Amino acid sequence: IKYFAKKYIAENNVEKALKWYQKAAAMGDYEAKNKIARINLHNRLRQSSTNFSSSRSGKIQSKPSNVFRIAVVGEFSRGKSSFINALLGQRFLPASKSPTTFVPASITYGEMLEYRIYLKGDSVAQTISQDEFFAIKPDDDGIADFSFIERVEISCPVAFCKDNVEIIDTPGTNDLNVEENTLVYINTADAVILMLSAYQEALTQSEVQFINDYVIPSIKADGKNEVYLDGKQFSEALGYASSVLKFTGAT
Repeated sequence: IKYFAKKYIAENNVEKALKWYQKAAAMGDYEAKNKIARINLHNRLRQSSTNFSSSRSGKIQSKPSNVFRIAVVGEFSRGKSSFINALLGQRFLPASKSPTTFVPASITYGEMLEYRIYLKGDSVAQTISQDEFFAIKPDDDGIADFSFIERVEISCPVAFCKDNVEIIDTPGTNDLNVEENTLVYINTADAVILMLSAYQEALTQSEVQFINDYVIPSIKADGKNEVYLDGKQFSEALGYASSVLKFTGAT
């Protein structure tokens, strides 16, 4: 059954593919159920996006002065989403070995769990369920292209975010073609956490370039973020960094 579904996907005939996936789902195929959910969500969002004027924008507004913004950045599959889930003590973000985050997601405090998405060109957010949010992923199989999504806002009742703390999950930075919204989050962040791999060299060439091109300029733009160390503090910091690198096998 899934052979015919994939055949129609390859022919860009999602409507016929959906019928075959429905047959597979009726037989208890979990993968088929997941693909049906993605197709239905894609069609619903795509349809609703035509109801707004293209002159409107869902772009990020300036950060309020009383909000402490933490941006978690890094290359694909560095564990950014898993780190945030562990930090908050609950699975708010999808996480897997393959890339899952391709639009920025901001997490703030709220009395109840809520997912809101902004589509490109729309200024009005749409509320979706957690299951629907988890169904949104890169279109690597030709099932549903969600590239029209601008960003995601998540409200959740966790103590870590209660005192105006905002955490940002960002897409992977491998190709260095960083989206404008991701840059806005980095440039307005009060703290940036760069996720690295303990199984590879400490910093890849693309990671170094990302830091030089995007992170350091954002720090220099705000003199208040500069930290000055005396000789002793610098030696202690250098020694600690060296011990960490030796522990990970990077040196």
